[in-house]
Formats: sequence, C-alpha cells, structure tokens
Amino acid sequence: MKNRRGKSAFLGGIRDLALNLTIIALCVILVAFIWTFVNDPVSSSNDVAGEGVDIGIPSISAITGAVTVDQKSEALVKAENPTNTEKPPVLQQRVHSLDLRNGTNRRGFAAHYKNIIESETAFTIGIPENANQQNYEKTLIIDYGVDSHSIEELREFLQIDASQIQTEKRPTGSKHFCKLILGKDASFFAVNN
Repeated sequence: MKNRRGKSAFLGGIRDLALNLTIIALCVILVAFIWTFVNDPVSSSNDVAGEGVDIGIPSISAITGAVTVDQKSEALVKAENPTNTEKPPVLQQRVHSLDLRNGTNRRGFAAHYKNIIESETAFTIGIPENANQQNYEKTLIIDYGVDSHSIEELREFLQIDASQIQTEKRPTGSKHFCKLILGKDASFFAVNN
C-alpha cells in the first residue's frame, strides 16, 4: 500500500512510531531528572559536579536554620535589654584615595608609581604632583588620621618601615587619607614591579 507520494505507508508508520518512542523516552528522562531534585535537594556540600568541589550554594535547611537562629537571637536581645537604648556601632567608610607627590628629581617618577599602585591595590590617586622639595632620600607617608587600616596596607605594599610614617592634620577640603612623598629609595620598588 502506498500513500500519495508513492512511499510505503508501512515505512512511514515505523518512522512515526520511532519518533513517538523517542519523545516518550525523553519525557521519562526529564521527569526522572526533576524527581531527583524534588526528593533529594542539594546537600550542604554542594558537590553537584561529583568532583568534590563546593560551589557555594547553601542548602535549603541551612538557609531556614539561619533565619530561625537570627529570629531567636533578636528576641533574646530584646528580652535581655527591653529599653535597647544602645546604638549599633557605625562603620567608618574607608577612604581609598591618596595624594601622591614626587620627592625626587626623576621626571615621570610619580606617574609610574601611580600606575603601579592603582593596578595592584584598591587605592586611587589623582594627578601626581611634585613635592615642595626634590631631595627626599626616603619615601614618606603622611598620615592624616582618617584610615589607619589603609595606612598599614599602603606601608606593607610599599615595603617601607613604620618610622617612615608621619602624622599631620588633614588639610581643609582634602579627600585623601594620606600624602605619599616618593623618595630616592622608591626607585628599588618601582624597578621591581
């Protein structure tokens, strides 16, 4: 028996049957895949790849447990201190901008340093300028007392001694946490970075 195009109806029926069986098999696989996630949620180890890699997705129980603990701890705090007149500590916003000055007679030295500092740290620098003098032997950090943590980060990054830090009052209108004056000793650091 042949259809209008001259093909066997039997072969067309086999192709249709194979296509239908393929669709049914894919549907069964999809339902089984979904069923495994419904019955077995992601565990706390997050080893979804089977390679022992924790990808950082918390399990549902870990999230709901954290919410319960937070609610209880807040209730306990209110019960222990019913007036609750204490203000929460205010976190200081870190200031990352510094004033860079060239204290040597090398032209472009501060611009070179600016590129090194900005590419390897979170600090930002405006337009580098020359210092009042160009005869600084040692690099100097002038701490304005705004952000001691950033001062220490900068000191460690530049590999300079704590004795090379001086404290001054922050100039009016300044948005910098410190002034960095490059001395002749900064040449070693600039060449090695």
